[in-house]
Amino acid sequence: MHDKDSFPLPRAAKTGSAPPRGKPFPPGNTQGRGRPRGSRNRTTLLFQELLSEWGPSLLRKTLKLALEGDPTAWKLTVERLLPRAQDDRIALRLPPVRSADDLPPLAHTVLRALSRGQISLPQATAVFDMIAKYPRPRQLQALERRLELLEQTTAPASGLDPLSPPEEPGDGHL
Repeated sequence: MHDKDSFPLPRAAKTGSAPPRGKPFPPGNTQGRGRPRGSRNRTTLLFQELLSEWGPSLLRKTLKLALEGDPTAWKLTVERLLPRAQDDRIALRLPPVRSADDLPPLAHTVLRALSRGQISLPQATAVFDMIAKYPRPRQLQALERRLELLEQTTAPASGLDPLSPPEEPGDGHL
């Protein structure tokens, strides 16, 4: 018989709630290592064994029912045999983008390809999303450079440090 202090009870036994998810065993617990890597669930193994034995005849029966017009069998067959449709790569010759000024011609190229049916609406939307995100880092860099130049040109003329906080009214200055 184990002493209450030498054998910790799971949290569920103490509080009456469900056991915690994740790592329910305390560190150093040698009995709670979990499932060995690569081990398979018994139910999965059973289903795989049944499928290897009965799979071909089940497939033939499902195909036969689908060909006879059974909508459920047809749906199962099509869903399992055909991969889910995905958009293809976009094959467009896009103009180079070196600055924000190059974005309107790029947008025009995408719109022209969409109107001609060369790309789909989801493809055009994906390109426009990419276009919308592109200039932000470059715009921030340009704004930082402009701000630094502005601070360098105005700070010596005014004698004020641009990084120091503004003086409060009533500090003895008019």
